[in-house]
Parts: sequence; structure tokens; C-alpha cells
Amino acid sequence: MAEKIVITVGKKKLPFSGPVSIWQIAAKLGKKQAREAVAALVSNRLVDMNYVVPCDADVEMVMPDSYQSFEIYRRTAMFILVKAIRDLKLNAEIIIGQSVESGVYYDFRADRPLVWGTLQKINERMQEIIDENLPLVRAKVNYKELMEYFQSIDREGKAKVAAALNRPFIDVYKLGSFQDIAHHPLAPSTGVIRKFELIMYPPGFVLRFPDFPRLDRMPAMKHQTKLFENYLETKDWYRIVGVKCVGDLNDKASNKRSISDLIKISESLHEKKIARIADTVAQRRDKIKMILIAGPSSSGKTTFAKRLSIQLMVNGITPVALSLDDYFVPRHLTPRDEDGEYDFEAIEALDLALINSHFRDLLAGKEVGIPAFDFKDGKRTPDHKRLKLLPGQVLIIEGIHGLNDRLTAEVPADNKYKIFVSALTQLRIDGMTRISTSDTRLIRRMVRDFRYRSYSASDTIKRWPSVRRGEDRNIFPFQNNADELFNSALVYELSALKSQALSCLESVTPSQREYLTARRLIEFLRLFRSVYTDEVPPTSIIREFIGGSSFSYK
Repeated sequence: MAEKIVITVGKKKLPFSGPVSIWQIAAKLGKKQAREAVAALVSNRLVDMNYVVPCDADVEMVMPDSYQSFEIYRRTAMFILVKAIRDLKLNAEIIIGQSVESGVYYDFRADRPLVWGTLQKINERMQEIIDENLPLVRAKVNYKELMEYFQSIDREGKAKVAAALNRPFIDVYKLGSFQDIAHHPLAPSTGVIRKFELIMYPPGFVLRFPDFPRLDRMPAMKHQTKLFENYLETKDWYRIVGVKCVGDLNDKASNKRSISDLIKISESLHEKKIARIADTVAQRRDKIKMILIAGPSSSGKTTFAKRLSIQLMVNGITPVALSLDDYFVPRHLTPRDEDGEYDFEAIEALDLALINSHFRDLLAGKEVGIPAFDFKDGKRTPDHKRLKLLPGQVLIIEGIHGLNDRLTAEVPADNKYKIFVSALTQLRIDGMTRISTSDTRLIRRMVRDFRYRSYSASDTIKRWPSVRRGEDRNIFPFQNNADELFNSALVYELSALKSQALSCLESVTPSQREYLTARRLIEFLRLFRSVYTDEVPPTSIIREFIGGSSFSYK
């Protein structure tokens, strides 16, 4: 006879006669949970509705208005897209790309270019699959059988992922005859998808998602032209070096000469791009007096600024760094966020009037008194040091508000050069599974925080949602204002970060809320083969995070 177990959901304790599925738990909780739940957290591990809880456990149902639910929604819609294309027998291959326009871009590879009529057929087939409300079944498939399946449909990237998992039995999701590796939970059935949109985005298309948490409406288009152009450029470069997915990178990492060459080429590409930006500034030295550098957390802005400074000096231009941190308003004037906490990331936390006054005077050749801000007591000391721009000098200002024109409202547009720095990885797990740029930055930040700031992985993960909200409010809306976009991603970096990142992540325990993200990142990083970092140059952007940089960051 099975041993009785108790499932704790909030303050409720539900007895069961033995192991119990999430479906059964939801049914006992009530009609709403049974009808709307899409997954569950079991001891802070995300599982699908068919998961069987084997013993006493804390369970939290994942409802449609939760962030985890939206991620499941996105993944399920992408799964249905691939199924629809296979059903239509289009003799075409789609390859997942970058997040863009509130959705995900796909390359469409076929004998003929994609036309709207074809996209409309895909849209109609997706809707039919959704209307049928078909079950998405999780199952275990033996390694040999799965490898043969992927090879039979010519999906080499998938076969390499299965090889990297190196397990005798691998979890997959099945929808009819179609199956794919179960990296993360999917919805229980296709009917969960309420709304989606396919739009032409030459040379491919974009699968767009609803405006979370409102799943009944689509968000406005953002027209992220520069971001997409950078994506296409990086994608072509990855193709040239022969690294399109994790399996290709692992192949390089298994050969010392190959990974050595890949590191050197990747770093040389960064240097070439930074030198080109410096050359552009030099060509306009009679106009450009101020370089503004902005980007999200852990994008490598600081190292980029230092490397750009060196390239500017090669061109006979002397960079003068100015820190916006010294222009914070006194603590009692600092705005507060929706939780009543000081919002140091709001642009109103800076003394915009004083900043613009100093910028105006510096560009006019006048000397100004730069303040110093004491973060401990929240006070600013005026006239801490004197600064005057000399001939051949240019201001370099790094900060999250660099692309917001309110920061430099009194500076003529042709005196400014704005640069947006972000780690826009184009590496993918396989043709159907993308790598999140946000996850790459989180791993960078976690390794750096642990190494230099004595923060645990759980500390960094806990702060990450707040960091992301600040980026969405203060950085990303202004990225199209940039004159130049620099992609700081390095094709080999996750292999270089792996060892240190796993060491941090494995300290997070199931009793901590951050365990959900930690386990997901651990499973993700285990797909990569580690590489030795001795060949990573001391000026590399990745050295800002793993250590060993020749730059000072104090």
C-alpha cells in the first residue's frame, strides 16, 4: 500500500493516498486551478501538469498571470510553429534567431524567398492546431532512438544537443508524430495559446506574442531597425567561423587549436569594431566633443569604454572620463519606486540642471567644478575637482541614461556621439531553441558579483528582476537613439564562464526561491563544454567578469 503524502499549497495542506500528479492537486484546489493552471512549482522547481509529486512537498500552481506562465506560453507557441511547418511539408527550414518586435525572429531557408501567402498558410495551420486543443505529451525516449529520429529529419543541431546531454533516456515533448527535446516545461495542451501573430520581417519572419500579462492583445511594434541589422551582421559572422549552435561550439572546444583560433578571431572582431568606431569619431573630431555610452547591466560597457579610449588615443584624441555618479541629487530628493524604495536608476535621481550646465560650459572651453557624491551619507560635495577640456580632448560618459536626450538637452546633437552596448548573442542551442541574451548577462553578472562583490548567486538572481525593470524603463526605450550599436557578445563566452558559474549556482538550495532560476541555468550550462581561459586576452570584455583583466575597475 502506498504511503500517504501531504501536499502544502499556501496555507492549505492536502492529503493524498500516494504519489500525485499536478493535475490531481489542481483539481482538489478548485475549478479555477483545474481549468487555468499551466504548470507548478514543486519545491521551487518548475514542472508541467503531468509531473507526479512522489512525497510530501510544497507546491505552488502557475497561473496565467505569472511570469513563468508567459515563458511557457512563448515556448509552447514556438513548438506549435515548428509542428505547423512540418505538417505543411514546405520543404523549408526555419532557424530561430534574436528576440525582436515583442517576439522571436526566424530565418526562412527554402528554394524560394518567403512570401506572405506562405506565411498565411503557416498562420492558418497553427490556428488549427490550437483550436484542436491537442495534448502536449512529455515522454522519455532512449538515446539511440532519439538520435536516429533527429538524423532522419536532418536536424544535426538537435542531434548534437542530445549528444551533449549524454543520457540513456532523454525527456521530449510530443505533439502527434512531432517531438522535440524538453528543455523546459510546455503547456498541457495547444489550446492554452490564445493569441499570436506572424509578420513578414525580411529575409524571414517574426512570431509575436501578446502583451503580458494581457494575453488578449498584441503590443505595438517597436521597429528595432539597428538592433536587427546588428543581429544579421553577427549571424553572418557566426556562419563564417562555423559556429551556429552549441554543438558547433563544443566541437571547437574539444580541439585545443580550434578553440584557440576561435578565441583569437572573436577578440579580433571586437577590436576591429572598436577601432572603426574610434576612426569615425576621429573623422568628425571638429564636431564630436562628447561620447555617451549606455547599455544594460553586464553588457561590458566599462571595458568597452576603456578599449575605445585606447583606440581614440591611437587617433590622437585624449579621452576624459566623467562619472555621472557624482551628479546624484541629495538623498532626500531622490525619487522613490512603486515599492517606496529609493530609485537610483531613475533619471530624476540625477541633477539634470547641473549636468547640462557643466556640459555646456565644458564644451564652450570653460573650467567647471566637478562635484563628488558620498553614497554613504547621501550628500554631494560641490567643486571637488576642476576640469577643463583642452584641444584634442573629448568627454567619455558611461551610464544607463547616456542615450536619453534629457541628460544632454543643452548639448547640440552634432557634438554628441551615442553608443549602445549590449551582449546580443546569436549562438543558439539548436535551430529551434534560442539562447536568451538576458540569461547570458545574468551569468556574467553572477560570476562578477561573486568574484568581486562577495554576492552569492541567490543574491544576484534575487536582484535581477529589479535590474531588468530598470533597464526596460531607462535603457531599452532609447536604444534607437544610438549612432552606433556595439555587440559585446563573444561566441565562446559561455564555455569560458561555465566553471565559475556552476560553482556559484550549485550553492543555491531547493528551499530558496532563486532555486528555480539556478536549476534552469545549471541545466543550460551543462550543454556547454568548458574551455580553459588562459588564451583569453587581458583586455577582453569577458575578463571584466571572470577576472584577469589588465584594466582597473575601481
